[in-house]
Amino acid sequence: MNEMVQRYVMQGLTSSPVVLGQLMRQAKPDAWDKRPDPERFTLREVVAHMADWDSIWLERIEKIAKQEGAAIQGRNPDELAAKNKYETSDPQKSLKQFEAGRAKLLATLKGLKPEQWEKAGVHSEYGKMKLVEVAQIALGHDGYHLQQVAEWINKK
Repeated sequence: MNEMVQRYVMQGLTSSPVVLGQLMRQAKPDAWDKRPDPERFTLREVVAHMADWDSIWLERIEKIAKQEGAAIQGRNPDELAAKNKYETSDPQKSLKQFEAGRAKLLATLKGLKPEQWEKAGVHSEYGKMKLVEVAQIALGHDGYHLQQVAEWINKK
């Protein structure tokens, strides 16, 4: 992988918990359970969702790093939300879980050899996916939800 791309992916992944924590400190207490869009998570649910998905990114990256062509199972975020009761989760505990999960993810990525970034697995829904693409998708996923939190944080 291009060294500059790797550096920016790593910096972005490092920044996400910091940005989320800052945004959370700005949220008014009554903002946590509002649902400005009925098709999307509340702020409380977003933080729990981001915390859960870091373990999924890590699992996928570890599988691909160990075995070229590893099978990567798709996950349904709504099923995971129901199973883990996002609607009653504690946002501060979810943030701590996200920070801890992200630290593990970053440590794993830092430990990869250059050739491992180019290994690919086979996602059950999207087909062949390189490890670098999984890292880029994780970063894009962060960005999507950080924007959501920023937009909704004090929405009336």
